[in-house]
Amino acid sequence: MPAELTPSRTRPRSGQWVLVETRQESASCGKRFGFTLDQLPDQVRRAVGDYAWACYTARTVSARSVATHCRNARYFADYLKLSGVDDLRDLTPQLMDGFRSYLASAISYREGRPLGYRSQYSIFKDIRSIVCWLQVNRPESIAQTALYEGGEYLGINQPTDIAYLSDDVVSQVNAALPNEDNEILRNAILILESTGMRASELENLKVDCVRKHPVNGHMIEWFDLKNGVQRKPIPASPQCVAAVSRITELTEEARREMPEKDRGFLMVFKDPHRSYACKRIRSHLVRAWLKKFAERHEIREQDGSIASLTVHSFRRTLATDMVSKGVDLVVVKEVMGHAFASTTKGYYAKVKDPAMAKAFSGLRPVGARPTDALTVEERAWLAENGDTKALLSDGYCAKPFSDGEVCSRLMRSGQCLTCARFVTTPEFLDAHRERLAGIRADMEAGAAYGEHYRQHLQATADLLEALIRQLEAM
Repeated sequence: MPAELTPSRTRPRSGQWVLVETRQESASCGKRFGFTLDQLPDQVRRAVGDYAWACYTARTVSARSVATHCRNARYFADYLKLSGVDDLRDLTPQLMDGFRSYLASAISYREGRPLGYRSQYSIFKDIRSIVCWLQVNRPESIAQTALYEGGEYLGINQPTDIAYLSDDVVSQVNAALPNEDNEILRNAILILESTGMRASELENLKVDCVRKHPVNGHMIEWFDLKNGVQRKPIPASPQCVAAVSRITELTEEARREMPEKDRGFLMVFKDPHRSYACKRIRSHLVRAWLKKFAERHEIREQDGSIASLTVHSFRRTLATDMVSKGVDLVVVKEVMGHAFASTTKGYYAKVKDPAMAKAFSGLRPVGARPTDALTVEERAWLAENGDTKALLSDGYCAKPFSDGEVCSRLMRSGQCLTCARFVTTPEFLDAHRERLAGIRADMEAGAAYGEHYRQHLQATADLLEALIRQLEAM
């Protein structure tokens, strides 16, 4: 990193701060962001200054975000003054909740008009970040009670909607890819489907991001701009490897014309509207490309509307599918790059509950017979589906018959756990626990049969343990 982009080691002594973005992966690298803390009371100024300097020097938050958080602290300081609070140790949940009402009637310092809903949400979220940081890192300076209940604004703690793509939309996207003229976008979608990376991570993907694994296959790694760390390599599918290779070929000429500092990035292109301009492909351009892709190929939702394709929707889709297929939450956490497993659980663990509930409503026990207690609709359902869905001891089978023959998995013990047609719910937890206990007993009793026998049972035991954890989290 050039010397001029190295974070200063000296904290500003005055209230006038100027921070330079030093992370070369950032689109704002080299830009300066100024703000003042002079308008804040002494205690708040010291607390906000501690937060700003710690985040900036640790490079976990961008200089732009640090500056924005500090500017928004002025609203909180004015609210505390209005409320007669001069010590952060006197904060209460009621005071923090009242801050929302204050923002609803506050006037923007910059625009001189009432704050919009998004601005209120952003300011509240920024203050929450500062308060939570102080509670962890400066506990002596602030109240230690739980100051936030969560869900104060749409999007905080309790998301009401997870924008993953339905299986039908994903099928439409994949069917349209061969007909897409924009080859960079076509291959970028394949990368997103395979890795679930964020928009900022795709933007900063390097040409040498894919490496040959010493044993088998390939691995892909990238810089996590949100958390300011280099991600651990994860397995790369053949489609992902081929997509990276193809984009490298397509952008080779443009890369040679780029400034030296940008030649290592994968996502670059030659602007078709300006023949001499070669530049990096930023998030806003990918967003526009995806929107046009959906419109051009008529990618539609079930209600007939054009599907909303975003980089994050592919990310949510990958994580949702992994969780729905029983992948351990810790594994999903690593793939998604979440700092805490609770984030993964909160956003993805229950995301398909409505979809599962809908699937469960169409599953009935095999062998049931119509009785006077059944409605006309239920009798019609049994007449049509009585031989196609089964209730098992540990879940449901959505397709026990194929071409008139009983599924071979049903005839072999323990084969349904890895089947895509197998669905289970928390009501079957006891059955899964009993089976796991039985397998462990078999492993102890069968130790004399050797390591191969133990490993055979261990694979099923690991699968059951992961499944039980998933069900307990629901």
